[in-house]
Amino acid sequence: MEKYEKGRVEDTCPLTAANIPISVLPQDYGWILLTDQSKVTKLINPAVCSLKSEETLVLAGSGASTKKVSTLADYVKRELKNLYEIRKIGTREIHEYWIPTEEDLDTLVVQRSIPTLHILLSTNKIDTSESDVQPDNNRKRPSKPGRGKNHNRRGEDRGGEGR
Repeated sequence: MEKYEKGRVEDTCPLTAANIPISVLPQDYGWILLTDQSKVTKLINPAVCSLKSEETLVLAGSGASTKKVSTLADYVKRELKNLYEIRKIGTREIHEYWIPTEEDLDTLVVQRSIPTLHILLSTNKIDTSESDVQPDNNRKRPSKPGRGKNHNRRGEDRGGEGR
């Protein structure tokens, strides 16, 4: 790649509030787009306030920020109980153009597929059958390993039945 320099980058389907892939989207809803620079802890309160006022909130992100989207949704669900959720997984295409620095070379076009995640949270009852991921709301959260009453901070067994 020493013989090429990066040219323009085209995003064929950028993440915007206008192209949310969820069909049961109501007329009024909140929208939060998470990026690599987003801090999840700073977005919890605005997300909860938006969900309380609008009754529906869409969280979106792509690439490395998809984990942040899921984490923020989990924090909001802990704050507000009885929420309905739809998760839509998708991709967006990015085309990178590389310009040759020598005359006898052709321009390269690199096409990348970036994963995307949209999560709709609603206080109103919605049809969740179109969700790509069906969360198990009845699951018990696993406890941290090695932190029972017979284990020390490093997870080592102290042995014995106690005193």
